[in-house]
Parts: sequence; C-alpha cells; structure tokens
Amino acid sequence: MINSVTILGSSSGRNAGDAALLSGIMDCIDKACGRRVLFEIPTYRPDYIWHNYENKTRPISMLPWHGTAGMFGIPTLSSIRRSDVTIIYDAMLFDRNLWNPLTNYMSTAWAFLKHLKRSGSIVGFYNVGAGPVTTDWGKRMLRELGELADFITVREEDSYNLLKDFGINEEKMLITADNAIPVSCPSEQKIDQIFKSIKLDPTNEILAININSYLNSWAGLDQKTLTKDDFINTYSQALNQFLNEKKVPVLFVATQHSDVPVTKELMEKTTGAYGKALFSNIEYNHHDVKGVLSKVSLLFGMRLHANILATSALTPAVALVFQKKVESYYNVLGLPKNILSFSDFSKESLLSQLNYGWDTRKEVREKLTAIIPKLALETAKAAEIISAIDQGKDFLKVLRDLKHGI
Repeated sequence: MINSVTILGSSSGRNAGDAALLSGIMDCIDKACGRRVLFEIPTYRPDYIWHNYENKTRPISMLPWHGTAGMFGIPTLSSIRRSDVTIIYDAMLFDRNLWNPLTNYMSTAWAFLKHLKRSGSIVGFYNVGAGPVTTDWGKRMLRELGELADFITVREEDSYNLLKDFGINEEKMLITADNAIPVSCPSEQKIDQIFKSIKLDPTNEILAININSYLNSWAGLDQKTLTKDDFINTYSQALNQFLNEKKVPVLFVATQHSDVPVTKELMEKTTGAYGKALFSNIEYNHHDVKGVLSKVSLLFGMRLHANILATSALTPAVALVFQKKVESYYNVLGLPKNILSFSDFSKESLLSQLNYGWDTRKEVREKLTAIIPKLALETAKAAEIISAIDQGKDFLKVLRDLKHGI
C-alpha cells in the first residue's frame, strides 16, 4: 500500500491551470485507490495547499528560509526519499532558464530522481506535456528522466512523439488527457454571486478574453519579439472593432497572478464594449474560474488552461497560440481552425479569428459535447496505474492493457 505520493510541478496556486491540474490528479487518484492518499506537494504557498483542497495533503515548503532554492533543497529531497511514488505533472519538462531552480524545476527533478531517490520507490510522468527542449543539456535531462521513469502518461500525441524520438521505451508510455478537464464547477449560486459582483449578466451573451504576460516570447525562435505596447495596441484595435459590431460585453479573465497587470492595460484600451469587467484567480479559485467560463458565449484565450477550463465546460473557444502545447490541445479537440499563430499577428487576423469563433459557436459546442466526456475518461487512466501500485499489482501490465483497450 502506498504511504505517500510526492507531486512535483508548479503548485503555488498562482496559476489556476496548475491548481486545477493538481485538484484533478488528487481526486482521480483518491477515487481509483478508494481512499484518501497522502500527497506531499512542494510549494511556495503552503497555506494555499492547506485551504484549497479537500484531499489529504502535506505541503512541502519551497520558501528560502527553509533552506531551499525553489525545489532544490532538503525539503523536496526528503519528500522524494520518504514517498513510495513520485510523480511529475503538467509542463515542467522544458529547458528555458534550465539552471535557475527558482523558475525551472526539470534540472532539480533530474538531479534528485536520477541520483538521490530511495531505492525501490517508483517514479512516473503523470499526464504531462513534454518540452520544449532546445539545448543539449535540456535534451539530455528529458531523455534521462524519461529513461528513469517507471511509467509515463502524456496528455497528447505531440508529447508522446517527442519522448519516443528520444528513444524512450513505448511499452511504458500511454497517451491520456489533461487532468484539468474533469475538474468541477462550483454551485450555480456561487457562479451567480460572482457575476453579480462583477456586474455582468450571465444570461446575456458575453465575450471572454484571456491573455498572458509572456506575449509571444515562447512562440518560437523564428518569431520577432513583440513589445507589450505593440501587442496591446494591435489587440485592442481588433477587439474594439469586434465589440462595436457585435454589441456585447467583454469579460477579461486572468488565470495567473502575473497576467493581471497586462490584462488591465488591455482592458483600459478597450472602448467598444457594452460593459466590461475583470475576473482573476487572485480572488477566486480554479473551480470558480471554470464556473465563470462555463457561462460565457466565447473565450478567446492564450493560456492553455484557460482554454481547457472553458472547453471542458463546453464553452466554445478560439486561441492565440503562445506555445506549442496550446496547438496540441486544439488538435486533440479536432479544432485546428480555432487557433491563430503569432506569425500572423495583426489587427486583421485577430478580428478574423474572433469573428470565426463567434460564428461557429454552435458547431464547436456540439463537437465539445461529443469529445469532452471521452477525454474526461482518459484522464483517469493514469490513476488506474497508481491504484495498481497501491494494490501491489503489475502496474506496467495495467498500463499495457489500458493502451490496448483491454
């Protein structure tokens, strides 16, 4: 029986997507194991972990006065050595700022798991998105972590192919889905209270906008870096024209604390709205974000999990692709036309994408209604592997059976 599971990823609660993923993972594992498993979670905000999850959690402090730089320190190492299973989740397997343990966790995971984990403990990738990796060291670490992992579940085919190209054994790999998909909405009463507080009527059509502070800095080496002013000026021109034509209110949704300042700047430049409001995860949690997005008519999003929380609530969405993982998700949905690349960033392309999303809402909702329940079932497969470990079964046989639909 598993005594504890260490979960490595971004777990500060500052990002609603990461918070939703963590919630989905713990809920799925608890359900599969038939009991409340103890989860040890390295985090910058222990209080957030204590107060926002109903699961059995033990926050592991990453605060510097506990002798740690990010995950790189005794608290996380002790957790890994104490736990029976360590899982890596979300998208921490990239090599940007690789040697900075405050902003990149892959190098710490590589050092601890490759050299210092307890003999006999199990390591897994849990419904991850892998990459991007562009440096020699980044490729080496990802490959060696993949070789070290006892099982690997990924959330889409692009991550699977990346690991396969590194020579990782496919017999221990399984394509699943993103664990934020089955996360629940709050009560209708709570959603109504939120809309009253932001002074918008959810019974009317509403456009939701989500942007992030990275702009196009992750979009690819061939991209000319946009300044914030250029981004906001171009975006606001398209948005104002759309709102003047459609005559609908706009809700600006920030799902990461650091995105609020740039979101406010875009909001200030938006003059064509029939009402506008700001909603952020500073005051509300991941369940609330999904609940609010469930009531809007269309999301035009940048953050991956803003798009996931909306579409998993069956809300039509289009995306501005700031990173490959956003494109990968829309390919999973079978909606490749619902994305816009930064290589074609202009007032005209933004307006065209908004209009396309608005005009195809009915068809997109029908597609989401068909595929989201299937993806929600896929997310639970990784938890079945953990349950097999908990019961002392051959978990790789369980993985292979899942892979072949047995």
